[in-house]
Amino acid sequence: HPRFGRMVVLDHGNGWLTAYGPLARATVKQGEFVKAGERIAIAGTAGPVKKPDLHFRILKDDKEVDPMPRLPKRARK
Repeated sequence: HPRFGRMVVLDHGNGWLTAYGPLARATVKQGEFVKAGERIAIAGTAGPVKKPDLHFRILKDDKEVDPMPRLPKRARK
Protein backbone atom coordinates (compact mmCIF):
# COMPACT_ATOMS: atom_id res chain seq x y z
CA HIS A 1 0.00 0.00 0.00
CA PRO A 2 1.48 3.41 -0.98
CA ARG A 3 0.71 5.09 2.38
CA PHE A 4 2.75 2.44 4.17
CA GLY A 5 6.03 3.19 2.34
CA ARG A 6 8.72 1.10 4.04
CA MET A 7 6.91 -1.41 6.25
CA VAL A 8 7.17 -4.52 8.42
CA VAL A 9 4.71 -7.41 8.07
CA LEU A 10 4.49 -9.96 10.88
CA ASP A 11 3.19 -13.45 10.17
CA HIS A 12 1.30 -14.72 13.22
CA GLY A 13 0.44 -18.08 11.63
CA ASN A 14 -2.92 -19.57 10.59
CA GLY A 15 -3.37 -16.88 7.91
CA TRP A 16 -3.03 -13.91 10.32
CA LEU A 17 -0.71 -11.00 9.40
CA THR A 18 -0.15 -7.54 10.85
CA ALA A 19 1.43 -4.71 8.85
CA TYR A 20 3.08 -1.56 10.21
CA GLY A 21 4.30 1.49 8.25
CA PRO A 22 5.55 3.90 7.06
CA LEU A 23 8.88 3.35 8.75
CA ALA A 24 12.16 5.22 9.01
CA ARG A 25 13.76 1.81 9.49
CA ALA A 26 13.01 -1.73 10.58
CA THR A 27 14.77 -3.04 13.68
CA VAL A 28 14.10 -6.70 12.76
CA LYS A 29 15.22 -8.75 9.78
CA GLN A 30 13.15 -10.87 7.41
CA GLY A 31 12.52 -14.32 8.87
CA GLU A 32 13.44 -13.25 12.41
CA PHE A 33 11.17 -14.37 15.26
CA VAL A 34 9.94 -11.55 17.52
CA LYS A 35 8.38 -11.51 20.97
CA ALA A 36 5.28 -9.58 22.04
CA GLY A 37 6.31 -6.06 23.03
CA GLU A 38 9.61 -6.18 21.12
CA ARG A 39 10.42 -3.10 19.02
CA ILE A 40 10.17 -4.01 15.33
CA ALA A 41 10.72 -0.60 13.72
CA ILE A 42 11.04 3.17 14.03
CA ALA A 43 8.13 5.18 12.62
CA GLY A 44 8.80 7.37 9.61
CA THR A 45 7.01 9.25 6.84
CA ALA A 46 5.75 8.48 3.33
CA GLY A 47 4.21 10.59 0.59
CA PRO A 48 3.15 14.11 1.57
CA VAL A 49 3.31 13.39 5.34
CA LYS A 50 5.94 15.57 7.05
CA LYS A 51 5.97 14.05 10.54
CA PRO A 52 6.22 10.39 11.56
CA ASP A 53 2.96 8.51 11.94
CA LEU A 54 2.03 4.84 11.99
CA HIS A 55 -0.54 2.92 10.00
CA PHE A 56 -1.51 -0.53 11.28
CA ARG A 57 -3.42 -3.30 9.52
CA ILE A 58 -4.61 -6.77 10.46
CA LEU A 59 -5.19 -9.31 7.69
CA LYS A 60 -6.72 -12.79 7.81
CA ASP A 61 -6.19 -14.88 4.69
CA ASP A 62 -5.16 -11.70 2.78
CA LYS A 63 -8.38 -9.83 3.72
CA GLU A 64 -8.35 -6.74 5.93
CA VAL A 65 -9.92 -7.18 9.36
CA ASP A 66 -11.24 -4.38 11.60
CA PRO A 67 -8.59 -4.13 14.35
CA MET A 68 -10.78 -2.41 16.95
CA PRO A 69 -12.43 -5.57 18.39
CA ARG A 70 -9.01 -7.24 18.63
CA LEU A 71 -7.12 -4.47 20.43
CA PRO A 72 -7.02 -4.07 24.23
CA LYS A 73 -9.63 -1.74 25.67
CA ARG A 74 -8.27 1.68 26.64
CA ALA A 75 -9.35 3.74 29.59
CA ARG A 76 -11.31 6.82 28.49
CA LYS A 77 -10.20 10.19 29.81
